[in-house]
Amino acid sequence: MTGRPRCRVAALVAGAFALVATLTPAASGAVPAHGLLPRSPSFPADQWPAYDLGALGQPADVVGRDAALSGMVGGRSLWAFGDTIFTHAASDGSWFRTNTGALDVPGYYPITEPLDASGASAHQLVPFTSNEQAFNASATDGSRYAVWPTAIITRDPDPALVFAHRGRLLADKTFVLSTMGVGLADVGAGSTQGSRRSALLFGGEDCQWTAQFVGQDGYLYAYAGLDVPGRTNCPDRGDFQFGVARAPLASADVKSAYRYWNGSAWSTTQASTATVVSGFGVNVAWNETLDKYLLITGIGTSSFYRTADSPQGPWSAEDQFVTGLPPSGGLGNYAWAQHPEHAGADDGVILVSYLHMTGSDTSENRLVAVDLRAGAATALPAYVDDVYEEFRGAPADATGRAFWSDSLEGRDTTSAAVARAIATSEQGRRHAVQEAFQEVLGRA
Repeated sequence: MTGRPRCRVAALVAGAFALVATLTPAASGAVPAHGLLPRSPSFPADQWPAYDLGALGQPADVVGRDAALSGMVGGRSLWAFGDTIFTHAASDGSWFRTNTGALDVPGYYPITEPLDASGASAHQLVPFTSNEQAFNASATDGSRYAVWPTAIITRDPDPALVFAHRGRLLADKTFVLSTMGVGLADVGAGSTQGSRRSALLFGGEDCQWTAQFVGQDGYLYAYAGLDVPGRTNCPDRGDFQFGVARAPLASADVKSAYRYWNGSAWSTTQASTATVVSGFGVNVAWNETLDKYLLITGIGTSSFYRTADSPQGPWSAEDQFVTGLPPSGGLGNYAWAQHPEHAGADDGVILVSYLHMTGSDTSENRLVAVDLRAGAATALPAYVDDVYEEFRGAPADATGRAFWSDSLEGRDTTSAAVARAIATSEQGRRHAVQEAFQEVLGRA
């Protein structure tokens, strides 16, 4: 993986501490008293450990934001969210925006975005077209258009390409199938408001393709559920069945450039798309540590994973990935997503987010660091050594390694607190000064 900065696991959790420090009580809720997430009884003993990093920040006047996605744009991480719910009634009479965006620096999560006078997100990342805006303003029966971002595809130095699902909902929140589709917006570096393209890439007759990643072969890969009847170009193969399509990155905004996996070859016929994997939503990325594609999915409390050597599979059998915090209301925990640009320890630690319902209409995007480098029995001592190496320049001594490992295993402290304690110790401060002198002056 080239073209993006790397950060070690200590920086990952140190950034998480910076996140927790910037959250307001109203936005963050209670931060768990442990760093290592609890495992369910069915969680294998040799599974990867996962560290709760707290909730991703959100504006003071926002009480919930749907699914969090991210991607690199001009050296910064652009975050995209779905429905963003406000506590106030906006001047146009709405109580939410169907999508919003924010920015951060990879490895550190105090996100920033323009706010309106009430402290809510000022605008949409993927704006409405003039026709959609006019319809929403004039509709008297509660029907409306909605636009939900589904992926941010990096194209540096060109603007990022943001994929979004478009749909029109009736008053009873059912969809008008013919108005659905996949649209595009271009977002430049440092911006949280894109330029919407007027024409849809895929229409209501097509599969609703969700772009995921650019593979090592230079193709953009997208997945779509094959479970909605009535689309002439998309097969109906049953609930939660997913197919895969691809196009060269340079032509990812051209429908005719896409090819569809039919089970044995890439076809020009969308209706021949075969099922490659099943699950409640899928999120896929290449993982260097596993040397495989990693797919995560889930709803409720637990998430699950599969691996494959190619985007079209065959995918491994489903196994448990991470057990999230207990949800309150709604669909529970869902929208599990990987954020590869925030990887730590040479991609051995990945940042994962999930939508955590905190009430019937309130939510937060929870962050989790998952260590893919070792089993649970060895990961905590190795993690402590990594933090010592990062902040003191040498592995932990036996006493320090045992103390911090036992504290984390016993849920007596958080991973962010361990990093902070080691970094701000006398030895940590001395090491920071030595590194600064060597970096700037070339001497001790």
